[in-house]
Amino acid sequence: MSKLACLLFSLALFPLSAQNAVVSGRVSDSSQAVVPGATVKITNTRTNIVNQTTTNAEGYYGLPPLSPGEYSLTATAAGFKESRVDSIVLEIGQQRVIPIMLQPGDLKESITISEDAPLLVTSRADRGTVVENQFVQSIPLNTRNPLFLLNLTPGVTTGRLAGDNTASQSTTNNFRINGGRGGTNEILIDGAANTGTYNNQVSAIPQVDAVQEFKVNTSPYAPEFGRTGGGLISFAIKSGTNQLHGSAHEFLRNSVLDSNGFNANRAGQPRRNFRRNQFGGTIGGPIAIPKLYNGHSRSFFFFAYEGLRERSLNAYTGTVPSDLERRGDFSRSLEANGNLIRIYDPRTTQLDPNRPAGTTRYIRDLFPGNAVPSALLGTYAKNILGYYPAANQAG
Repeated sequence: MSKLACLLFSLALFPLSAQNAVVSGRVSDSSQAVVPGATVKITNTRTNIVNQTTTNAEGYYGLPPLSPGEYSLTATAAGFKESRVDSIVLEIGQQRVIPIMLQPGDLKESITISEDAPLLVTSRADRGTVVENQFVQSIPLNTRNPLFLLNLTPGVTTGRLAGDNTASQSTTNNFRINGGRGGTNEILIDGAANTGTYNNQVSAIPQVDAVQEFKVNTSPYAPEFGRTGGGLISFAIKSGTNQLHGSAHEFLRNSVLDSNGFNANRAGQPRRNFRRNQFGGTIGGPIAIPKLYNGHSRSFFFFAYEGLRERSLNAYTGTVPSDLERRGDFSRSLEANGNLIRIYDPRTTQLDPNRPAGTTRYIRDLFPGNAVPSALLGTYAKNILGYYPAANQAG
């Protein structure tokens, strides 16, 4: 079995706005008077990309939508010291209100404080749980499917997703959020819809190493969401940074390293063969073309790949032709109730002379001895029989 689990390519040139964070606030001085015309800048600490704005006449500012990540915020105005807020962590779809106080002084002076995440969110009504990258990577996942983590969030239960451990369910959308029906959920990747038309199934699953974080929204959603009647899952994919970085992995499962199961041992059955190789890697950094373009602090790339190769042997019990039936002899072929399965010669097809008037009914003669003569066994039938395994136990 061969499967391409995920192939992602992301250019961090223009952030998508559907699930980005928003930062706003009010700039004032030590007497709580507003400071109009102050310059407010926010900097991504990993890419050095800067967004800036100025406060209005009431001292309020609003920054453009920002991708999830860690930021620092500065505010400057004539006659005041620079005020700096570090360690601002923005999550998917978050709205942060960060007030800034300026102290009188020289612009060359600065005041730095560390930002703490608010314990209570009052800026929007929707509720959800953010699962961060460190948690995503630290939890063991069968087939490394991040959708397996959904039932760790409040209000989420799973159906086949929890009970089916096969790799084929990587496109399953059967989890239930706050009692909603399975298959009615919306899944987003960097703000883009990631569900298909058939039963709203997941179109692609990002590999674990490519996930920055994801958020499970349970209720009630902001106006830009709510295309379906279920919950909302938003994946944020990592971006390149100013430092070239990457990772590689190989996860191996092999029955050679396993012991046989208790029930199989008791039944005298051999250990089943199983092979699974899950491998891949990521790479990201600034876009650079020697002597033509240097994207440091401006533009970035990120690439992730994961492949899955799985081979297994499963026991199957079914009905196959017996040795007599392979030779055309059905004299011992019985139905479930013990009656003989009768076979008829198609060459003897004729109208039934005893049929009711005005009706059409055909009859055939039985093969003598309920066996097909060897001369009538066709070449195609003999070739097809070669694909059936021989019986290894009584039927």
